[in-house]
Amino acid sequence: MERPDTRRTWSGDFSIAYQVVGSGRADLVYLPQFLSNVEWNWQMARHAAFMTRLTSFSRLIVMDPRGVGCSDRLPPGEAAALEDKVDDVLAVMGAAASFRATLFGGGGSAFIAMLAAATPDRFDGLVLFSATPSYVRSDDLPWESSDEEKLQDLDMFRRSTSMREWATTWSRSFAPSLSDTEIRELGSYGAVTSSVGGGVAALESLNRVDPAGPPSDDPGAHPGAPQNPRPDPVGRKRSAARRADPGREARRAPRCRQPRVDR
Repeated sequence: MERPDTRRTWSGDFSIAYQVVGSGRADLVYLPQFLSNVEWNWQMARHAAFMTRLTSFSRLIVMDPRGVGCSDRLPPGEAAALEDKVDDVLAVMGAAASFRATLFGGGGSAFIAMLAAATPDRFDGLVLFSATPSYVRSDDLPWESSDEEKLQDLDMFRRSTSMREWATTWSRSFAPSLSDTEIRELGSYGAVTSSVGGGVAALESLNRVDPAGPPSDDPGAHPGAPQNPRPDPVGRKRSAARRADPGREARRAPRCRQPRVDR
């Protein structure tokens, strides 16, 4: 199928990239797992075939939350709070004229989907895959990685100097059936998702998500959702300035930060 056009909308002070594909009667908002790039999704043969099948029964909306892919990035070492990513989902739905949709998320994006589902007036259903309520090991989740194992994984990612080597190591544990070609594609996919520092910060943030943890310090947190204490809230001060001056958004031209991949 013809590759869809990448569109942009604003969520606070961040330009968010998204695509709308298909003409099914029901809207399906798809949040890929940890790796995400709306342009590169279609370079991965299996992923492209998967999304094409989704369009056979839905109007598919796929997006890059802030900090990854074709959306605006964050400062080095900082990760967006889950609540901010939910704002991104709702902003994209508004831009795509999607008043109600089914939310489909997996892996790290499942946390965004679960939190967004706390806004039931916007969603007809929630579909999760490879999901967990928390990456924190507990009596209820004894299979999750220990703190030491997480630190080892983060250190390996931080010290990696080759995306192909990273993809090879990752695939041995999680996708051993991938071919050499698919491993190369996966390495490139990781390179256009985020920087290494951004990826490490995002993983560290997800590792802290704990629904049984202390209440969030944010009085506007979504009720009944996994708690994700906000790091120094990126974009909040700028978003406050935007709310103080609503005409600011109209005066700004959308930015396109297209990732560069050396072949």
